[in-house]
Amino acid sequence: EGKEWIRLSDMPAGRHRHCVAIIDANIYVLGGWVGDTESVLSSVLRYDMNSDKWSEAGQLCHAVGHAASVAYNNFIYLFGGGDVNGQPVNYLQRYNPTTQTTTLMYHPMPAPYSCMRAVVWETSAILIGYDTCYIYNFDTETWIERKKFKTDVLHFGLCIHNQSIFIAGGG
Repeated sequence: EGKEWIRLSDMPAGRHRHCVAIIDANIYVLGGWVGDTESVLSSVLRYDMNSDKWSEAGQLCHAVGHAASVAYNNFIYLFGGGDVNGQPVNYLQRYNPTTQTTTLMYHPMPAPYSCMRAVVWETSAILIGYDTCYIYNFDTETWIERKKFKTDVLHFGLCIHNQSIFIAGGG
């Protein structure tokens, strides 16, 4: 027969428009937005899959919602997002789960952007959005823009498998 869903511990407080990434047996929830207070968050939460417990795990340099994120070499990279006024930003923030600290990287995104999606490909992050596509190389900290790979849609799903990128849905 089919498997059933199992409900685990709820997050300590609700949020949406946040990023998530997994490193080892931990899920990290970064930034986001709280509708009741209309505030953008800078907090980082950690969910330990082994203990089924949530804990505070640091702060971002800048509060953002609608940022894109990926985990690479035991760091979590947050790309852009929207600030407290909903305006797109070009921040590139790198979260270190070992020290629970965030660094604002020296080479930000080429332009402010929110609502992008990101995947890791070899030693790069591929960020795709409505108007453009960026490729960020983690080793050289350099950016390449590839406008021909833009989506012309928002709120889509993105994944990579066997050197192919898949975009699902959008509006």
